[in-house]
Amino acid sequence: LKHVASHRSPHFPSGRAAAAMATEAWECSSDDEEMQLDYEDAVNDVVELQAELRSVESEAQQLRIRLQAVAAQQARSGRLTVNSGPASGSTATSAGAGIPPPAALPTAAALQAEERRVGELRTLLEWLAQHVDLGMMEILDVGFEVPIGGRTVHLRRVAQWHLPSAPGGRLRLSIPVEHLESITQLISFVKTNKCKVDLETTRRFAAVWDLVPGELATAAPPPAPPATTGSAAAAQPAPPPAANPEPSVLLAHRGSTQGILVA
Repeated sequence: LKHVASHRSPHFPSGRAAAAMATEAWECSSDDEEMQLDYEDAVNDVVELQAELRSVESEAQQLRIRLQAVAAQQARSGRLTVNSGPASGSTATSAGAGIPPPAALPTAAALQAEERRVGELRTLLEWLAQHVDLGMMEILDVGFEVPIGGRTVHLRRVAQWHLPSAPGGRLRLSIPVEHLESITQLISFVKTNKCKVDLETTRRFAAVWDLVPGELATAAPPPAPPATTGSAAAAQPAPPPAANPEPSVLLAHRGSTQGILVA
């Protein structure tokens, strides 16, 4: 027995060694549990930070909408609303003030109207991307005014594309050559995105262009001149040609008299 005990196999640890190994295994298991808890805490922190980020982004988006609405209102009126004590309704021009006065925040109705305007522009951009054929472009010297929906724009030198798949098959998109590059890049981007445009891109577009739906009055062919028989009826001037109003869409540029026409 003494001989067997003295020649014990090294693969079987003694009691003290086995206890040490068990303690080490328990400590490793405890470390694994602590690491798992730390990982779960880190995941929870990430989820909370993501929620806070979404909240901040939503707040920033609302502030951008308010800023755009205020900027549009000031651009149209050229005046800034100030609070001058008792005369709360007084106004002053920005040029006459040493320090720019704070502008009044838009009302809920104004914010809703701006959101509706952005939504309409978003729909129009997606519709144009779906129907316009950018592969067939013409450069035309037009040189006339287009009155639609109470707005008048000047069309001079324009790039024009057909909208072959649009209802009727006769519509065309006319863009001033000064805005040719930016508009074609935008429409191409929407096309590559399955004819969908994100809200932020639409807001940047809406800060520059106003949507003006209406009817474009096109002149009918003039009637044949009356026969010169010397009669009194022949001396009377011919009536002006009748106008044929056609549904059209105008995008009026906010900083100039230029515009984009779909007609």
